[in-house]
Amino acid sequence: MTNKCKHSIINGKLKLSGQDIFYITTGTYYLTGIEISGQTKLYITGTVRIFSTGKIQVSGQSELHYTGNPYNLVIYCNTTEQILISGQGEMKGIIYAPDSEVQISGLGITISNVFGKTVKVSGNGKIVGVNYTTSTVGEMSIMSEQKTSDINTEFKFGKIFVYPNPAKNGQNPVVHIEVGIADNVEIKLFDISGMLIKNDIISGDNYKTTSGRYYYDYIWNTQDIANGIYLCLIKATKHNYPDIKRIIKIAIIH
Repeated sequence: MTNKCKHSIINGKLKLSGQDIFYITTGTYYLTGIEISGQTKLYITGTVRIFSTGKIQVSGQSELHYTGNPYNLVIYCNTTEQILISGQGEMKGIIYAPDSEVQISGLGITISNVFGKTVKVSGNGKIVGVNYTTSTVGEMSIMSEQKTSDINTEFKFGKIFVYPNPAKNGQNPVVHIEVGIADNVEIKLFDISGMLIKNDIISGDNYKTTSGRYYYDYIWNTQDIANGIYLCLIKATKHNYPDIKRIIKIAIIH
């Protein structure tokens, strides 16, 4: 992470104003929020993962640019606060904020994929999507999906990941599981020695849906969990289908 301005990170929050220019390069970054305003420019290059526990706001004449592979830029938001993005420029990346209201508006910022509790697009803002086409209603661009797997409830392997990972300062990591609609999803957590410390089952009707995607979220309460590396075994089952299994490492840092 490089910059051409002073005091851009304040108490873990990326805050840019005036005519700041800031560069984020390949890496994983943990922030308490992002606030970009004025005529600032934020440039992102390489493979970047951003975990934010607070509000994200891009406004004014600020510019946010990333034009590489959309899957190389993923922003995970572990907050119930609104995500407000206007400004200008392109962001070919993915915003994952399942508990937030996401608003895209303003002077024409274009974003690839957005997952939110609700997603609203107004003004000249656009969500183009990965492998999507766009249709226009008035001044609002909305996405029309082409990939059947994204809108189908069929039981099959999709995206499975944990965020934030590592979980720091008392954060409770969320296991995100996209397998269509299952009968059951079993979560087993082991310490590094292989001892089982947690075993839970999510019933099939406790799925969520956002932008046509069906998924399960499991929140692991780590309040009394020691620092270290843990293994999460995910097993999704459905009658007449082979089981879907995945193992993920989770780091806990208090």
